[in-house]
Amino acid sequence: MEYDTQHDYQLLSEQFSWFDKKGKRQSGIFFEKEVSVLSLVGMIRGALERPLKPMIILVSYFSTAEISQITNAMKDFALTPYNRALDAEAQLQSDPETVDYDMGITGKRELGEHEDKLTLRISDLGGFFRGGLDKVGKAIGLKKITLDKIEKGKDEEYWKNNMGELLRKHKSEFVDYALRDAEIAVEAYKRLRDFFLQHYKIDVTGFKTASSLSSYLFRKNYLSDGFRATPITEIGGEYYEHDPEAETETERWKKRTRILKVIRYDLHQVRYYAMLSYWGGRAEAYGRGLTREDADLVLYDVDSLYPSSACLQPLPNSETKWVPFDDLRQADGLEGFACVSFDFSESEKETFYPCLPVMGFKTGKLYFPMSGDDAWCTLSEVREAVRLGGKSCIKSIYGVGFEPDYTERNHPLRDYMREFMKLKRDPKIKDTYEYELYKLLLNGPIGKFWETEKDFLTHRILRKYRTVAAKWSVEKDVPELYNDWSRIRQKVRKRVGAAWWPEAASLILGKARSLMSQFISRGALMSITDSVLLPKKTSIECPALTQLKRVESKLDLKAIISQAWILRTKVYALWKDNGKIAKVARHAWDIEEDDFKEWIRSSVARGQPQPTPEWAKHPVRVGQVVRTGRFQDFGKWYPRSHQNPPSLSWDGKRVNDDVNDEADLFKPGSFQMLAPLPRIEERVRKPGWPKGKPRRPNAEGLVPEAFRYTHNNSQLFDDLETGRSSQV
Repeated sequence: MEYDTQHDYQLLSEQFSWFDKKGKRQSGIFFEKEVSVLSLVGMIRGALERPLKPMIILVSYFSTAEISQITNAMKDFALTPYNRALDAEAQLQSDPETVDYDMGITGKRELGEHEDKLTLRISDLGGFFRGGLDKVGKAIGLKKITLDKIEKGKDEEYWKNNMGELLRKHKSEFVDYALRDAEIAVEAYKRLRDFFLQHYKIDVTGFKTASSLSSYLFRKNYLSDGFRATPITEIGGEYYEHDPEAETETERWKKRTRILKVIRYDLHQVRYYAMLSYWGGRAEAYGRGLTREDADLVLYDVDSLYPSSACLQPLPNSETKWVPFDDLRQADGLEGFACVSFDFSESEKETFYPCLPVMGFKTGKLYFPMSGDDAWCTLSEVREAVRLGGKSCIKSIYGVGFEPDYTERNHPLRDYMREFMKLKRDPKIKDTYEYELYKLLLNGPIGKFWETEKDFLTHRILRKYRTVAAKWSVEKDVPELYNDWSRIRQKVRKRVGAAWWPEAASLILGKARSLMSQFISRGALMSITDSVLLPKKTSIECPALTQLKRVESKLDLKAIISQAWILRTKVYALWKDNGKIAKVARHAWDIEEDDFKEWIRSSVARGQPQPTPEWAKHPVRVGQVVRTGRFQDFGKWYPRSHQNPPSLSWDGKRVNDDVNDEADLFKPGSFQMLAPLPRIEERVRKPGWPKGKPRRPNAEGLVPEAFRYTHNNSQLFDDLETGRSSQV
């Protein structure tokens, strides 16, 4: 299902595509000015011309645009955001004569004989594919129809901004263009579903995102029945529950049993240390300015950095023997987590690229300074620090670790990663949807190991709103409830996913940072998670490359770079020999990529920064509606509210000392390497309640269901596979 609208968001058409009983793709289009949940079902029934199934799944790419056009969507649908994807589901009373109850959806549920419910679900294809519907169409061999040659002097951009005119003047071209979007969506989803049914006996209709699908695939096909990430114990027992509404005294007290599965108590410290050692990927700029045109640089990219790190990194399990250590000698041969005080400036080796992470608690940035006190990291990073600066750079260390044995080196995640990396590297699937799928499946489980609640309040407030929609307004009552609940949420523990495994997540990311450090130390100008920009004549041979080759990974040469402009971390432009821009990044620069490239070209040509282009437009998502009450803007594209233009200032991750003024940043040859910071002065805020804030939020009228938590120490793949503790 896809819609087309005018520039002012007025509906023009609703197009559907489906497969008939013979497996042939069909499509149809409607020209309704308004859509409700009932009229939507009516259009589906009219398009299919046959009884409906008890569950209807409508597939749309970026479903926020389609859902926002449905009248009373927030009331009639249960909306659940998943990052950028949005899932919607509605339960309707059905007409027995128009619903086929004989067949259900494979893997969903068995239907009863007398069910009278019709479930309508809108599934977002963006949860499985990235990069836009045009990229999805290209990957499956079903390209979007171009509008360039309809009228002389009017290109595709013109027609996209004037779809109403296209419908009036060239209806057949409009219909072909509109139907193709729906055809791409249904074709991509069918191939996705067929692929997993054929290869893994899994039906994707039960999943909303690729990461949840990958996590289930890992559990189902790669974990033995007895595997547990950490040892658990059971607490609880019998208790009595009081029922004040019971008629007799004996009925007022009911005997219950509750059993909670929690981490074994001697492992609490290990988990705590693992969570203290969890940091993201390494991203830094080691210089600033514009290089000369003959810079002779090379942009490298590690092939599947995180999956490769997962293969190389031993991971613990419930049988792992953890041991404490308090000096570097005791930590030798161990894998684990450490609190380190260090000083590279006093080491026996000169170090320009220190590798131990220190979090700035005021800025929220991850720094890599020359010295630090009580910095948490993994032992992989400690070994890399010793390689760079010698043992003398480590002033003090303590933590916990384990000596890996066979089961910890050959863990189930290693088998999973190696199989899917082999499939992803098949040259036959390059630039196909299978390649994109394998890429998402590789990184999915690692993200799930550190999954906490996202869009938690949005989902619960929307659920509350549906029960009182007749009394509440989205514009006033919903944002007020969000503000009240958000204050309470800060004091309540977050729930975590069923695949919660922080020990593995911390170890894998630490291994990835230590591998990248070896390439960075070869003389990098910048690094971006799994990429590094090096001088062309630099040798990349090092122990990290040897390790990567053991798991059939490598350091890919992505582009030969003749000139580079680096402003700060994740803001840069790289040119090829032919003068074309090979790659750009514009982190925190809220402008379109093409506008950013043009701004870079004009600034370099004039040798000074030019006025920045207009802000990029973004869709108003359901979470923003809940926070602000802007229901009338739901699904529409607006520039975000910015008080200041993008800054040319330095990010503070290296010592700048104003060696190159902002006015000189666009002059060839202005690039200069910057020294590492001596240390980070930011400190954790002192304990105590913040000044100027009330000790208790205004919680009048709050309902408790949004904040009911079980004692949640979720184990990897617990019995219920929900991330909640088991209750009996």
